Amino acid sequence: MKLAIFKKVAIVGIGLIGSSLARVLKQDGLCEEISVFDANHDYMKKALELGIADSFAQTAACRGADLTVLATPVGAYGALTKEIVPGLKSGAIITDVGSIKKFAMEEILPNIPKGSGIVYVPGHPVAGTE
Repeated sequence: MKLAIFKKVAIVGIGLIGSSLARVLKQDGLCEEISVFDANHDYMKKALELGIADSFAQTAACRGADLTVLATPVGAYGALTKEIVPGLKSGAIITDVGSIKKFAMEEILPNIPKGSGIVYVPGHPVAGTE
């Protein structure tokens, strides 16, 4: 029996890394729902067709998510977190797959209000040529 760890996971950026995460989350039953957002509308539609996402939307895909994964270029983290944080609930986790932690933290942390209960857990892509 598989036990879902998260009710809803939002993946922002459904390219190679984002879609790989979505596949594992679905395959292993680690969440009940995956919502995705990508600047490329075709990528979001493809994620639905492949069955690795349940829904897609603009940054509203993150609304109510227990876990939000930023799988976009790190240069987008600041603007994205400004948009998504208001829709996140207390206890939500934000993580990223960027390999530049200091920059990621500088872009993300100022957009998370103190006392909001939203937690940022720096991640790593665990992929690439290294």
